[in-house]
Amino acid sequence: MMTQLADSFKAKYPYVNVHVSAHGSLACARLVKAGERCDLIFVSDYKVIENELAGSYAPNSLRKYCDWWVIFARNEIVLALAPGNPAGLDEKNWYWKLADPSQVKRWGRANPDNDPCGYRTLIVFNICDTYYPEHKDEFPGYPESGLINTLYRAKPGNMVVSEKEFDLMVALQTGQLDAGWTYLSLAEQFGLDYIRLPKNVSLGDPSEKYNQWYSRFTITTESGKTYRGSSISYAVSIPNTAENYYWAVTFLQFVLTDGLSIIEGNGQPVVSPPMLKGEVNAAPPQIREVCSA
Repeated sequence: MMTQLADSFKAKYPYVNVHVSAHGSLACARLVKAGERCDLIFVSDYKVIENELAGSYAPNSLRKYCDWWVIFARNEIVLALAPGNPAGLDEKNWYWKLADPSQVKRWGRANPDNDPCGYRTLIVFNICDTYYPEHKDEFPGYPESGLINTLYRAKPGNMVVSEKEFDLMVALQTGQLDAGWTYLSLAEQFGLDYIRLPKNVSLGDPSEKYNQWYSRFTITTESGKTYRGSSISYAVSIPNTAENYYWAVTFLQFVLTDGLSIIEGNGQPVVSPPMLKGEVNAAPPQIREVCSA
């Protein structure tokens, strides 16, 4: 999707070079803090900008790494399937089959310390451990010990942990994995079949009712960081360390206007108008005028 946005922008401004570098969102924030050249940062969880970049100051500076951010898209967690679905997974068996290497040879999830998809997957497991046992007739055979134990703490031998969800998609396409946890939009972009989860579980509904439900669940990763459930909100910002500020603003203005149709065309719900958060008055006027505060 980012490549499509860059290509469309370059068609409008052929003399501008747009360099896209893909990393997990948390890894992106660390790169910005390490001084990596970056004119825009796109993340799959707005909290990465809010907590990691808007919450800390650049070295030898009175300015934070970021002052504001824009929420521009939503998503949901799905279980993507390898071509042909070799493990025969469906809505009523994936939760017990994944833990059985005789049923699923290899399945994957993203690293929760590098990529929000990773910790969101674990939050989904945690929600499942409450929601599915309460709906036993709908979901027979749910593991009594729960998914947090069988699919996370037990570290099953058929589980693969990738640094970012993009790597999982490539492994799925090539048949290296039978299944992998990812975002709905990525599964659709890669042409993969997938299993959708109930709204109560998928982190896909931004309404207050579901956000209150999601927020009941937390997960603590092996590094000791704790994350709380919330609906999935993608965000973008221009770091205060940006070297090409004018073109960063121009590109972001394009993304938040013409680019929204490209994002939506890739199977991802957009937030329209986009929502400006943080120190909104610090955002450039071209961005403020296309957003709601």
